Amino acid sequence: MQEDFFEILDYDKINGKIKNRVTNRFLSVQEDGYCVVVFKSGKIKKIKFNKLCLLLGSGVDVPKDCKIIHRNLNSKDFRLCNLMHVTREEYKELREALKNIQGGITVLPHPTDVFTYKVSWYSNSIKKTRVIQDLVVAKRLEIRLKLKYSK
Repeated sequence: MQEDFFEILDYDKINGKIKNRVTNRFLSVQEDGYCVVVFKSGKIKKIKFNKLCLLLGSGVDVPKDCKIIHRNLNSKDFRLCNLMHVTREEYKELREALKNIQGGITVLPHPTDVFTYKVSWYSNSIKKTRVIQDLVVAKRLEIRLKLKYSK
């Protein structure tokens, strides 16, 4: 099946576009991230567009236990240099880090105690909260967490 894609499709690694040699048209991405490929035999295959780009660009099929990520976080950028496959565990860590960096780490005043602060962040997909009585210590913890997840 993999060889069939190479027979009818051309992938431009620089622009991230796939052209059908038979119809001379570009493949389009559906809202769910899939595209439909019609083979010469009339057989139809629905496949993730980013998986197809990585397959055509590198020649290596993505293992089933791996996920494909976009390095620049733009899910519409299908250039080969932007695509990368990672294991599910690495993907989970990256998603958690992204969630924390994009506002998951917070320092807020405690609702009932005037001189304490609540520091919140996500760890292993669970929201953790620590109550700290000094603002300087709370800010230090926030900075350490941001540094941890930005690496």
